[in-house]
Amino acid sequence: MLLSLARSRRVLFLGGKGGVGKTTLASAVALGAARSGRRVLVVSTDPAHNLGHLWERRIGDRVSPLADGAGLGSLHGIEIDPDATTDQHLRDVATTLKRLMPRTLHGEVDKHMDLSRRSPGTHEAAVLERMTELVEQGREEFDLVVLDTAPSGHTARLMAARRR
Repeated sequence: MLLSLARSRRVLFLGGKGGVGKTTLASAVALGAARSGRRVLVVSTDPAHNLGHLWERRIGDRVSPLADGAGLGSLHGIEIDPDATTDQHLRDVATTLKRLMPRTLHGEVDKHMDLSRRSPGTHEAAVLERMTELVEQGREEFDLVVLDTAPSGHTARLMAARRR
């Protein structure tokens, strides 16, 4: 059923409680799609980084090849690093604010960004933005993007950030 669904989609989210097999299913669907000749990206939003464990390789926060070869499309994966993503998000926001403000206020921007790091929703906003970027990039470079989400509670908080 999931393979059939994946054939008709460009983006597929797999979610659920912790320990139910989200990463295994995401990888199986992605591998099945790659075996049918599609170019596939698996994106893990789970801070536990089980995708690398499953594939027995270091994947990390950059798109990395998981499987290529005879009879395969291509299969790549990425594990979003929430801390690095939050840091980059705050740097990007600070850069934008500093372009809009006089140089004398740049120190204040830095202070506010430091405070923002600990503010509710900052982490979720940064990860959600990164997911969006990866889906957009994935739709340009891949035929299918499979999102292996973090456990339900974490993903629910992430999706709730979208409505704020």
